[in-house]
Amino acid sequence: MSQLAKRAASNAMRGQHVHFVGIGGAGMSGLALIALELGAQVSGSDSAPSSFTAMLRRRDMNVYIGHRSTLPATVGLVVFSSAVPTDNIELVAAKNRRVPLRRRGDFLADLSECFRQVVCVAGSHGKTTVTAMIAHILVQQGLDPGYAVGGEIVGCPYNAGAGAGEILVAEVDESDGSQGSMSSSQGLILNIDDDHCWSLGGVSALEHCFQAFGMAADRLLAVDSAASRRLFATHPDATFVSGRDSGSDLRLSVPGRHNRQNAKFAIAVAVRLGVERSAAQRSLVSFAGVDRRLTERYRSDRVVVVEDYAHHPAEVRASLSAIQDCFPERRVIAVFQPHRHERVLRYGRAFAAELAQADRTFVLPTFGAWTDCPDHAASRAIAGQIPGNRGKYIELAPLELAVAVAATVRCGDVVVVMGAGDVSSVIGPLIAALRLRDR
Repeated sequence: MSQLAKRAASNAMRGQHVHFVGIGGAGMSGLALIALELGAQVSGSDSAPSSFTAMLRRRDMNVYIGHRSTLPATVGLVVFSSAVPTDNIELVAAKNRRVPLRRRGDFLADLSECFRQVVCVAGSHGKTTVTAMIAHILVQQGLDPGYAVGGEIVGCPYNAGAGAGEILVAEVDESDGSQGSMSSSQGLILNIDDDHCWSLGGVSALEHCFQAFGMAADRLLAVDSAASRRLFATHPDATFVSGRDSGSDLRLSVPGRHNRQNAKFAIAVAVRLGVERSAAQRSLVSFAGVDRRLTERYRSDRVVVVEDYAHHPAEVRASLSAIQDCFPERRVIAVFQPHRHERVLRYGRAFAAELAQADRTFVLPTFGAWTDCPDHAASRAIAGQIPGNRGKYIELAPLELAVAVAATVRCGDVVVVMGAGDVSSVIGPLIAALRLRDR
């Protein structure tokens, strides 16, 4: 798109009233912030309050909890999350008023047209962290980027912003296929796993989604794998980044070999944007990470509590390995909440094999993620398949669960609470129970 067309897209955003249905999620709240900073009037709704709705209200946005049968009179566009059902009353109201509707991913593509350079980060794992890393480097180097990160950045009040309107760094999502609508100056593919294949129609459809995204990028950085080599063999400007070198020479504040690999990708992108490699490396020393990614929640002389977002076997493996590297010789207790019934059915045995790294694992009922889980037999099976009788399926409210976990903790243990659902609700009661024991 020409620079004239990009300026026209930016001008079209100014003064438009955009309403976000499902505004309280990490991705949607970020789009709302960027739209606001580009001059749009923004409102939105969500079914429940969150840290993101609170953040948006601090920016004086009209955000309400619960959905209403009427929309504000001046709304000219409705953006909706994939989590919103098609019969949502606000979507119905928009259709009745013939207000245009845009999916979250498609609206991100619309916003990207307002920027001169667009960096898009794709991958089955790690894209939130790498997007935040790239944005952090560019901010530290004074480039004032726009960015859209699908999580809370530690030490940063906002997970998104328009910046100077020149560069946009955004993560894109394969789970609903929307990443295929993005055209980027710099495309980045960290890995290609078969996660989310059930929502797209199978592994081949998932690969096609990654291929469409990668081939639409002017320049492409992709992990060096058999799938990447096959899918992007005809790309005119593709560079394949080896996953063998762990980046052990990098100084980082975030733990884990996977984060050293993440940093390699972030630095490579920053260099392409004109940042000196040594400056990019220095910038990452102060990167504090993304919330719920190996985030330490509590530490005493007796115990450490860590929260992590891992919800795929590869992520469980990386996170538990990082914890063991950080806390060698310590016993690790995992509290794991599976995420989505389809994922549990597909990877049950793999989850059990990776959770075997922990000395003791509590497996919780599956978090349905927008849908009801038909039964929890597959979750029970994960616990039963962990070798050495070290897994236990447990179905308790957060307070009772916290007490049960705390009762198993010994002096020196590390407790890691893992999952992408509402498992974080156990952390407060768990810390309270551990503090009582620490007295």
